[in-house]
Amino acid sequence: MARGLQSLIKIHEWKVTEEQRKLAEVNRAIEDMESRIARLDTDLAHEQAVAASDPHQAGRYLASYTAAALERRRRLVQSLATLEEQAAGVRADLHEAYRERRKYELAEEARQRREAEDRERREQMDLDELGTQGVARRGK
Repeated sequence: MARGLQSLIKIHEWKVTEEQRKLAEVNRAIEDMESRIARLDTDLAHEQAVAASDPHQAGRYLASYTAAALERRRRLVQSLATLEEQAAGVRADLHEAYRERRKYELAEEARQRREAEDRERREQMDLDELGTQGVARRGK
């Protein structure tokens, strides 16, 4: 039984590690997406500032650039929302993996505690037997 619990603990430890890795990947993707959105916002603000300094020259191009940038931003925000939903799912899976691992760890701790109690009880019985034998010898 001990070997089986140890194997289950190792399997679930691997599952926890795998879910942590998945969550780290999703979090990196979220950070990347947020960075891309911020960079797009900065670029758009810069282009608008340039267009404001020379409205006659840049005015024709700014409208189409702004429309394309806003559409791109909308798609990035949509992708970010999808990634955040994915992260929530992975966090739920990670929580479940932790719970499963902890269940087997607690079972192993209980098993070890029972073994220790049994060992102590047997040792006490052996000591009691030795004491009884010693009294019996002295009584002869």
